[in-house]
Amino acid sequence: MQRLEGYQMTGRGTLQPMSSLHYYFGFAFWGPILLLIATGAIIAALKRPATDPCLRAFNGAFVLVRMVSGKWIWGHMRLFGSCLEIRYATAHGKAGRAAKSSYLLYEADFAAVDRIVRPAPTDGPALARWQAEIARLKDGGQARRLWRSLRNVLHLLKDALGQSVGVIVGVFKQRTMLGRVGAAGDRVNEMGVTLLNVVPNSYEAILEAYLYRDVIVEAVRGEIVSEHLGLLEDYTAKYLLLRAMALPEGLPEAARPAQGWPPEVDVVFPREKTIVRHLAAEERATARVEDGAAAS
Repeated sequence: MQRLEGYQMTGRGTLQPMSSLHYYFGFAFWGPILLLIATGAIIAALKRPATDPCLRAFNGAFVLVRMVSGKWIWGHMRLFGSCLEIRYATAHGKAGRAAKSSYLLYEADFAAVDRIVRPAPTDGPALARWQAEIARLKDGGQARRLWRSLRNVLHLLKDALGQSVGVIVGVFKQRTMLGRVGAAGDRVNEMGVTLLNVVPNSYEAILEAYLYRDVIVEAVRGEIVSEHLGLLEDYTAKYLLLRAMALPEGLPEAARPAQGWPPEVDVVFPREKTIVRHLAAEERATARVEDGAAAS
């Protein structure tokens, strides 16, 4: 039997109007409002921690950010959901002006980022840990590959669910009180889409085959194409993470650490400007590509 809004069933099986006080303090009135508040809180919680895995690997580390214009920004990196902070080691600025202690790159600024460089440790236990990590990546490992396989299954399920979210929400609205609140259905739909977007949606079979192996990427900057050799650790829809690359030329002298530059660095490249072009030969020494060398 269809329920009539504002009416209640008596003990004799007849309908009588509900009192205004009873209606406005009842679940029929407050239920949709509470559901809107709950879905809004869930959406905010899901969106807040959504950061790119490649960028997340550099969170808290000393990095050098090269912009497309050629400008370098360096300091310790802190990653947030909608921006990236570079905290300077020492505040600096022009004479007569307030000193600056950080630089913020918002999502709109990411398109102007050419690459993010993280120098490898130069000595001590930190260097030993870095070298052991590179060795584990090259080995691959059953646990690591199992995790990648599970994540790839999630990618496939995500694509399937993405096609059916609209249908699920439509059925849900028809069978619940959401059918009487238009905005609530939109919020539930947004929550479903946001939940799916929490799982990275980048899956490429060829890059999966190249993971944990030496690859050569091509970086296109205007009419200049350069090649770079590194170990492909991860990729997303927006970025490539390469490890153990040769120290690039042109690093700012003012950023040089006291112990000097290490021979190798880790780099995040934006995929909009960089592509994986070749699988490197097994012997890295015979396939060494000098940073900045023109592609052949």
